[in-house]
Amino acid sequence: MKLERPSCELCLRPTRTCLCDLVQKVNSNIEVIIWQHPSEAGHPKGTAQLLYLCLPNSRLYVGEHYTASALGVRSSECALLYPEEEIQSGLKGCVERKSTPTHQLLVLDGTWRKSRKLLYLNTWLADLPRVNLPSEQSEYRIRKAEQPNQLSTFEAVQLGLKVLDPHARVGCLTTVFSAFVERYEKFIPTR
Repeated sequence: MKLERPSCELCLRPTRTCLCDLVQKVNSNIEVIIWQHPSEAGHPKGTAQLLYLCLPNSRLYVGEHYTASALGVRSSECALLYPEEEIQSGLKGCVERKSTPTHQLLVLDGTWRKSRKLLYLNTWLADLPRVNLPSEQSEYRIRKAEQPNQLSTFEAVQLGLKVLDPHARVGCLTTVFSAFVERYEKFIPTR
C-alpha cells in the first residue's frame, strides 16, 4: 500500500518542497494560456504550476488534445510561443505573423519531444501567429535541453511578456526562477 505524502493545495508539491513562498504576482495585459503535456504534470522540476501561480491573468490546462475553443483561444488575438522553425519543419501551412495586437499568449509546456507531439496532434496550432524570442542563455540548470538557448516554459513566458507587454513588471520573475532553480539544485547529488 502506497502512502500519499501531504501536498500543498496551491503549488501541488509535497508539503516539504512547497513553492508558495516563491510566488510573486505579476499583472499583465496579456492572458497566458499554459498547455501542459500530461507527462509534465507533477514533474518535480516543472515550472508551469509556479508560473501559473505568479500570473493572475493565466490559465493552465493539462492534456494532449484540445480545440481552440476548449482552451478559450481567440485566434485573432492569440499568438503561439514556439520557435517558427520547429513548426515549419513539423507542420505545413504555417501563416506569417499577423499585424493585429496580441492579447493572448499560448505556450506549450513539456519536453521538446512532448511539445512537438502537441503540435503534431493539434494541427490548428500551425495557423496561429508566433512570437519568436531573441536568443537567450537558459538558467535552467536542473534539466537538460537539446540546445543551449532552449528556455524553460517559465523563462520563455517571461521573455515573451517582455516582448508583448513591455509595461508589465516581469523582472521579479527572474528572482522567482533563480530561487526555484537554487532550491532544486540542493536535491541534486554532487559528484
